[in-house]
Amino acid sequence: MTINASVAAYRTAMNPFSGKALLVAPAVTNAGAPAGLTYLGNFLGNCSDCVVGAVNVHWYSNKYAGANYFEQFINQTRTMRDSYPQTKGKPIWVKEFGLTNDCGSACNYNDIDIQSFLMQVMP
Repeated sequence: MTINASVAAYRTAMNPFSGKALLVAPAVTNAGAPAGLTYLGNFLGNCSDCVVGAVNVHWYSNKYAGANYFEQFINQTRTMRDSYPQTKGKPIWVKEFGLTNDCGSACNYNDIDIQSFLMQVMP
């Protein structure tokens, strides 16, 4: 969805529920520009009158990027969130996350890999 279409849809379909429900910004992933946090920033910058109660992100990567990349992405999300008055200090919801197998057989995860990743990112 284009930014303009997303902003128009949010204003029409979401803003009327302000005060009746917790409204959440469009979910974005850790994909690079023009998606991901670039998309979120463009949305928030063009929807300054939108009521947003939380920011919603999804994150997927392989174990070689792992927990450090996850933490870096969340910190970038905090910076992005706090750059806009309508989202400053609001909760960040990580609605989906996980390790992918996009590195082929090198990504053969075992229970220790998964446990280690979760122990680092869950706090």
